Amino acid sequence: SYHYSNRDGSYYYQNSNGSTFYQSSDGYQNYTAPYSNPRYGRQ
Repeated sequence: SYHYSNRDGSYYYQNSNGSTFYQSSDGYQNYTAPYSNPRYGRQ
């Protein structure tokens, strides 16, 4: 898994199972369930 923070305060995190979490500097949050991401569709 990995994560990174941007200078503007936004934050992105990706779990090893394929789920992702994003939070922007203004408080918006987005969660993607494991393996629903298109780039994980091919295994």
